[in-house]
Amino acid sequence: MQRPDVVAVVGDPDLLFSGFVIRIVPGPAVPPGGFTLCVTTDDPLHGRFRMHDNPQVPCPLTP
Repeated sequence: MQRPDVVAVVGDPDLLFSGFVIRIVPGPAVPPGGFTLCVTTDDPLHGRFRMHDNPQVPCPLTP
C-alpha cells in the first residue's frame, strides 16, 4: 500500500510502498473497553519507530 506520508516524513521516495494492512478479528475474550495494539518497526536504515497516534494510550517503545 502506498505511504506518501512516510516518504514525506523520512524523505526517502523508495519507501512509497512501505505500508501494510493488519486485520484483527477480536474473539470473545476481548476485555471490556477493547485493547491497544502497539506496532513498532525496527529498520536497519531508518531505525526504530513506534506507530501509534494516540498519546492518551500508553504504548511504550521497548528496546
